[in-house]
Amino acid sequence: MLKSVIKLKYRFHLLLQKYNEVLMEDAVCKELKSRLQQKAVYHKQRAIFIEFKM
Repeated sequence: MLKSVIKLKYRFHLLLQKYNEVLMEDAVCKELKSRLQQKAVYHKQRAIFIEFKM
């Protein structure tokens, strides 16, 4: 049960990372691109951290 929750969290963060990267490509404003990039980096870091728990 716990392992499946960890896998779900891992996939969730990867999904949000990819989603923010796609939004970043279409963003017009530099400020928005910067915020989306920060979010993508955060979710990538969380996914890597969770991957080490698995």
